[in-house]
Amino acid sequence: MHAMKTRIAFVCSLVVFSAAAGIADPVEDQFNFATGLMIKNEHELAAEEFRALLKDHPDFTSADVAWFRLGEVLHKLRKMNEAEEAFLKVTAQYPKSDKLPQAYYRLGEIVSDRNHRDAARYFAAVAEKWPDNALAEAALYWSAEELFKAEDWKAASAAYAASLAKFPQGKYSANSLYSLGWSDSQRGQFDAAAKSFRGFLEKFPAHELAPECRLKMAEALTKAGKHDDAFAAYTQAGSAGG
Repeated sequence: MHAMKTRIAFVCSLVVFSAAAGIADPVEDQFNFATGLMIKNEHELAAEEFRALLKDHPDFTSADVAWFRLGEVLHKLRKMNEAEEAFLKVTAQYPKSDKLPQAYYRLGEIVSDRNHRDAARYFAAVAEKWPDNALAEAALYWSAEELFKAEDWKAASAAYAASLAKFPQGKYSANSLYSLGWSDSQRGQFDAAAKSFRGFLEKFPAHELAPECRLKMAEALTKAGKHDDAFAAYTQAGSAGG
């Protein structure tokens, strides 16, 4: 009831204000009003306004942004199925939208709980289609993580390697290098795994994952048949407190 009263009052105010000020397009004001509600964390009201706007004016100039913001407020409300539908509208109907990278990224987050491979594809799309976007680094890393969760070790290794090649000094480089070693170990590539773990220890010796990494390197060397190197690695792990 409160939401309906708010909407009726808003529509009436738009009509009065537009007539008094000679504004030709009150739709833009409705869009701004919905955005204002979103900024104020009035997510239920914002969702209602964006829906009304898109229903009444589907060809609105900024409809792609309206659909994206509708998805955002629904995401905040944890209405994931509805949020997914809104983001899919952006990806399906607005191929030139500036919101496409963000929409794909959100879709990756949303579908992660039910399908890791689909999530990986959404994240990978961001990195592939918009490599210079601010989300590209995170998207490439999370695509690898989703493949890791799907236990597609070969694809995960390739994705981690791609992340490291593209962003060698990036925010996710330590985790990517560690997980690359783990993925390679899981698929029986023990020499490659040991190389990644060794590279991690050389590059990030004080990282919180370093103790575990020393043990995993020793395990990989053992499975690779390099017992002398494995013994040395175990000894180093013990002396380092691993």
